[in-house]
Amino acid sequence: MKTIIFMWYLMTGTIVPQKEVDGRMTYRVEFNYLTEITEGNQTFIGTNVDYAYKGEILQWIETNEFNYNEEL
Repeated sequence: MKTIIFMWYLMTGTIVPQKEVDGRMTYRVEFNYLTEITEGNQTFIGTNVDYAYKGEILQWIETNEFNYNEEL
């Protein structure tokens, strides 16, 4: 189901492809609402993120919280 939602977001412009980093595609995510975004030990509230990997986006779809995590 997450993959279907991911594809829907790509088609509607919520997720926009950016560039390849270390052989993996990255995306910009435009949230329709304020979202908790975590990078390392810092957490902030925002409406978009840049250079997100697909695994990070799929986790956001599932949890409604965005965490930068290159291992996903």
